[in-house]
Parts: sequence; C-alpha cells; structure tokens
Amino acid sequence: MPGRLTLLFGEGASTAPRDIWIIGNRHKRNPYVGRRVRCTWLRPWGRKPEGYTVEGVLEATFRAPYGRALIGEVRTDQGKKVSCPWSRNYLSVEVLD
Repeated sequence: MPGRLTLLFGEGASTAPRDIWIIGNRHKRNPYVGRRVRCTWLRPWGRKPEGYTVEGVLEATFRAPYGRALIGEVRTDQGKKVSCPWSRNYLSVEVLD
C-alpha cells in the first residue's frame, strides 16, 4: 500500500502512515493534527515508562527549541496535554479515526 510504513519493534508490528511523522512548521503542517491517535512508548521517555499509552487528539508536532527532540502533543479526553517523543524509535502511533 503506497504511503504506508510498517515498523517492527520488539514483540509486534505497528503500521502507521509515513506522513504522521512530519514535524509541523509555518510552511508544512502535519496532516494528522486534529485526528484521534493512540500513542504507546517503546522505551522510557519523559518520566513515562516503556509501554505507557495515551489516547486523544493530536494537537501539534514540533521541534523542541534549543534541542534535537521532536515532540508531539496529544490532548486526552480529560483535557490533559501529554507530550510524546515524536520518533519512530520511541513511539508507536495508531490513528483511530
């Protein structure tokens, strides 16, 4: 299927659209901003353990200032904003809608 990328990590495989990893800026926007996603940590990051899962609406993707980290922000149904490591090596993403 064109435009799809299968990522193999540990026990299972995750299929995510390739363009979900786009980092937004003023010239290019991530096409999945505003869509419902489920993100699962593949390794510890940001005081969250491996296997931590968050589900909600993807609000933004951006490069952290003065750093190399790529961040995705997901707003949960309870209104909490969770920062995610926006990298194939750290995160498994599933688009729910």
